[in-house]
Amino acid sequence: MSAAILSGAFGGLLAGAITGGLEGAHGVRGWRWLFIVEGVATIGWAIVAAFLLLDFPANTKHLTDRERAIAIARLQEDSVAVRGEGEKVGKMQSFMLAFRDWRTCGFIFGYMVIVGSSTLSYFYPTLVHGLGYTSTVQAQYMTVPIYALAFVCTAVSGYFADKISNYRGLVIAGWLAFSMITSIAVRVVYDFTARYALLALMAAGL
Repeated sequence: MSAAILSGAFGGLLAGAITGGLEGAHGVRGWRWLFIVEGVATIGWAIVAAFLLLDFPANTKHLTDRERAIAIARLQEDSVAVRGEGEKVGKMQSFMLAFRDWRTCGFIFGYMVIVGSSTLSYFYPTLVHGLGYTSTVQAQYMTVPIYALAFVCTAVSGYFADKISNYRGLVIAGWLAFSMITSIAVRVVYDFTARYALLALMAAGL
């Protein structure tokens, strides 16, 4: 998770360099070069990955017999399922049992909130642009501190959440509540610098 966040910071640096360095090259705008360069790189790495990434252990050709046996044993150990001979439960009854469990409902609601809020990362350059950083290149660079702060907060909170494993849910709920408060504050604060700081804090909580 923290590596994915950190990639956003490097993505901002890369996007700023591409849009600024290739602006107007061959009559093409910088933002179009951003799509071209990152698209070509993605396609290129996808082709390379097709030959480097391993398939399932049982049919891959890049493992020895011993490595294959170890990999299969690990998969089997991770996916052990113990089934009893108790009464079979129908699909609708299973649904109702899950729906009546407040923990399941809370998990569903929390997941919906996280998935919906995670899409904000796609609009950070646009949001920063609206805070007065009118240059496209500058807006891309200004997303780097947002991701950097989010990376630090995620790593630190993950470390301490492992120390208090029984209260991980409260840690997540606390961060989501913090993000909600900062997102409301962004709407009532009009100073651009303060808004940028609140945006960074909101991203850290998400």
